[in-house]
Amino acid sequence: MSKYKDFFSKYGAGDNNWDNLQEGGNGNDTLRGVDGHNCMVGGNGNDTIIGGDSGSSPRKTDKGLFGDMIFGGHGNDRITSNAGYDVIHFKKGDGKDVVTDFNLDHDSLNIVLKGTGIHGTQDLLDNHCFKDGSSVLIKLGHGDSIELEHTKLSELRAHIDDFYWYGA
Repeated sequence: MSKYKDFFSKYGAGDNNWDNLQEGGNGNDTLRGVDGHNCMVGGNGNDTIIGGDSGSSPRKTDKGLFGDMIFGGHGNDRITSNAGYDVIHFKKGDGKDVVTDFNLDHDSLNIVLKGTGIHGTQDLLDNHCFKDGSSVLIKLGHGDSIELEHTKLSELRAHIDDFYWYGA
């Protein structure tokens, strides 16, 4: 988990602040969270990550509220965050990930833009977010994308403050 310490420090969440820490390996892993606050890192491979239920008790830091922190890692991952205020992280090289239950009222995305050619929020919304059936597809370039199932583009635009960009 040491490679993610920079994100932990940005959220004021050290290694000891989790009820459950899980990290996948190089294969196709399934990680399942527990009730409480989970930090899950998929690793390499096409992983299935199922968050726990942090329910109505998100952790409060100076950066906001969060329940689970989920890092898909490299590969084409399927992420179900479940209940709570969850933060889902993406960066260049993370593949084609699908988030099955992104909740615009509770969840947030943390996208590292460095190396993607995307230059901030407006560029992302105007040129890289597309309606795809009942989903929104966010194309990060280099074959990387995030599909937010059952999400409307207009609702995503209205909740843009729930996104965190690094390295734009």
